[in-house]
Amino acid sequence: MLGGEIGYNWQLGHLVLGLEADGSLGRLANTVRDGNYLTESGEISSLGTVRGRIGYAMGRWLPFVTGGFAWDRLKEGAQCPDPAAVVAGVCKNPAIAPFNLSSTETNNGWVIGGGLEYAIDNGWSVKAEGLRLDFNNQRYSIGKTPGGVTLPAFRIDHDLTLFRLGVNYRFQ
Repeated sequence: MLGGEIGYNWQLGHLVLGLEADGSLGRLANTVRDGNYLTESGEISSLGTVRGRIGYAMGRWLPFVTGGFAWDRLKEGAQCPDPAAVVAGVCKNPAIAPFNLSSTETNNGWVIGGGLEYAIDNGWSVKAEGLRLDFNNQRYSIGKTPGGVTLPAFRIDHDLTLFRLGVNYRFQ
């Protein structure tokens, strides 16, 4: 994923308080196939956070903790091949299969993490941070098969653990 951030820091002695917002675009995808020949897929195409930050300045080094609001755009799908192509399971039922359905939704949650920033000079810095994004359980309903059978809604719990590297420029 590739993204950008914007923020503001206030320094009070060694204490640094900040507020930052970031957004990323890309493709985090996973696909699994179960014993019924059903293929389930998930893809996050974008994500972002709005976070508070507290750090302690030590010369050019700034260790910090951060937390706040997170969102992502997740596409969940299920595909059943033609019943003639499978030997058993739910996809063998011609009243259900074939189908290729998906639903895309924006999910909200929370984020917490920490990191370390290093000032290269008076304007530029580099940072490394680890973040845990939690979107709780989400409910997805992907619709009806071409045969008119409504597929049951399902719950997913998609949490992310990210490690990011960044370069920042501070306007003076």
